[in-house]
Amino acid sequence: MAIAKVRERLARIQAELEGAEREEPWRCPGGRTPVVGWRPRKGVRVPDFKIDQSTRDASGRSVRVLNLKGQLDAHTFPDLQRELEALVSGDTPRVVLDCSSLDYISSAGLGVLKKMTREFRGKQGDIRLAQLPPKIDNVVSLLGFSQVLRTFKGLDEAVKSYEGE
Repeated sequence: MAIAKVRERLARIQAELEGAEREEPWRCPGGRTPVVGWRPRKGVRVPDFKIDQSTRDASGRSVRVLNLKGQLDAHTFPDLQRELEALVSGDTPRVVLDCSSLDYISSAGLGVLKKMTREFRGKQGDIRLAQLPPKIDNVVSLLGFSQVLRTFKGLDEAVKSYEGE
């Protein structure tokens, strides 16, 4: 009897996970929030996160632009941290994060941005955010990160902000 109930519940969870794309942040089976270090079982979808890099010019200064796509959370922030750690070793690192395709950011994602901004500024560089979606912009402002991280409405505006430095 108990095995049948477990199988029913497992079937419902699998049906949920195979369902349509979600607007809300990704949750563990059962609706719990993921714990740092927790990894889903084989077959469970983890949020998509992708980083595309390009280089732009700001009056003879090279500015690296990272286009963030998907969800930046406890499972995906190490990818961004690795990319930024590779860039901080350069001469006067200047980075703009294009957040126009970012769907969600967790406290872990904000934490890595704060940590890496401190490291960049220690090397006379900086990290700037551009094109924040309204929900993420609201979170960044409410938590006071807009006083630590410079934010810009447009990508060109963010790149040009490095011209006078």
